[in-house]
Amino acid sequence: MSDTPHQNRRGRILIVVLGVIALIFIGASIITNLSAWQRADERAAAGETLPETAPD
Repeated sequence: MSDTPHQNRRGRILIVVLGVIALIFIGASIITNLSAWQRADERAAAGETLPETAPD
């Protein structure tokens, strides 16, 4: 057996912590996008349109 079970445990803890941080960022990104889409839907329902962009 290996002499370093403590290092394995620290590695697993690190992976879990990084995974939680990644999930927080993913969740924040989804919430931000849903909010933007909701505002766009509300504007569309009110008859507002996006400004026309100049042709390239």
